[in-house]
Amino acid sequence: MVEKRQNQTQATNRAYVLIDTDEDKAGEIVNNLRYKLGVTLADVINGPYRAIAVVESQDISAMAKTILMGIRRLSGVKDIIVYMTPLENGDAPPMTAAGISEKDG
Repeated sequence: MVEKRQNQTQATNRAYVLIDTDEDKAGEIVNNLRYKLGVTLADVINGPYRAIAVVESQDISAMAKTILMGIRRLSGVKDIIVYMTPLENGDAPPMTAAGISEKDG
């Protein structure tokens, strides 16, 4: 069972964003993301994607804007994959729960 943080409300939407970056840009991108509104965590990781961010918002439109405008358009970002958590009732979130990647399309 996943515990809720004390400052998190039931209506919070959450997305995990895998970020593929230019080889020398991961640290710079992660440092930039840590100051963006809605980004609650950003770390450099090992693997085919070089960074991960957690984006949270009660407003799904604001969250989508953060992901598409605040993350995807950063210099050095090559691709993203987005995974959304299911809603409290188990329904899929408004965006696909399977993930979104520009490489897929």
